[in-house]
Amino acid sequence: MWAAPTRAAAAGILKERVIPALARYRWPAVTAYYVRKAADQQIRRRLVATYDPARNGEHWLLDMAGPELRVVFDVGANEGQWARALLARAPRLERLCCWEPGEQAFSRLKSRLGADSRADLIQAAVSERGGHEIEFFESSGTQVSSLFAEAAADSHPISVPAVCLDDEIDRLGCKVVDLLKIDAEGADLMVLRGARRSLEAGRFRLVQFEYHHPWLHAGATLRAALNLLTSCGYEPYLLNGSGLCRFDSNRAPEIFQYMNFVAVARRHRDFIRFEPQPDPLWG
Repeated sequence: MWAAPTRAAAAGILKERVIPALARYRWPAVTAYYVRKAADQQIRRRLVATYDPARNGEHWLLDMAGPELRVVFDVGANEGQWARALLARAPRLERLCCWEPGEQAFSRLKSRLGADSRADLIQAAVSERGGHEIEFFESSGTQVSSLFAEAAADSHPISVPAVCLDDEIDRLGCKVVDLLKIDAEGADLMVLRGARRSLEAGRFRLVQFEYHHPWLHAGATLRAALNLLTSCGYEPYLLNGSGLCRFDSNRAPEIFQYMNFVAVARRHRDFIRFEPQPDPLWG
């Protein structure tokens, strides 16, 4: 009498017989590639559907935290678009420190914020360690520049000073930073690693960073960033149009598509009051 295989036995047959047999043919691999690509697009739409800061949670976070912000670090400030949104929502802000290595972007940043006495503008790349020169690729046709040539189309290299946040927070005399915002086009994990001592000491109340396809060129992973922040005493959340959402870092999908994450220091958990939303993927 024939008996249906158990689930474990069926999985074993699939893994040991069916998949190796299909691997001999080209079409299953091509089909799997496009299915995976379509699945990644659906995951992205489920997590963060838009780049628009008015709808992807970025402005929501500024509205929530803005009244409490006094000291803010903006790493990868570009031309100051996010900084201007911050200044409009943070009536008690005392200091805004911006790092931008690109010559063109820094020039525009100065024209926008240079007259504001609260703004401290620094033309340097923030990385894992400081005290040396680093090659930075500045795009001539877009606003996207990066430490990685593959991430910045039509770019040319320039040599810029490199700093790390553990050194900078001491140099600037900041005991606690209310919000650290990172948009470093792939170097975000390097920035976090260069701030590990400060993270472990809880000197950043909130940390926001962008995850995107340049991480692939940097050899960085989302799981590594979330694990670093968790080990330093932070609770990471996905930021989207619903607010701050729970996110299972053990099942974090490495899709290298645009998302923003916010980590809240456990010792400063009451700095902003919010109700975490369910995980968009796992509920």
